[in-house]
Amino acid sequence: MKYSVRKAKSFDRKRYLFLFLFLHITLLDLFYISEQGAVVMWQENLSFVTQGMHLLVLAIVFIVYKLISSMR
Repeated sequence: MKYSVRKAKSFDRKRYLFLFLFLHITLLDLFYISEQGAVVMWQENLSFVTQGMHLLVLAIVFIVYKLISSMR
């Protein structure tokens, strides 16, 4: 019983980490700072290619996370 609760909490942490990182990457990609000020690129950010790139970056982050956590 304890193991399943621990496993469920671990899954929730990974899900929250995934959502946090996805939002973080998306928000960082949303703005461009130029000499004239901040530019919001919402049309480019909502394209499928951009969202696919964000998911690819997240997949790489989670692979590195798994590798590091398996080494310790």
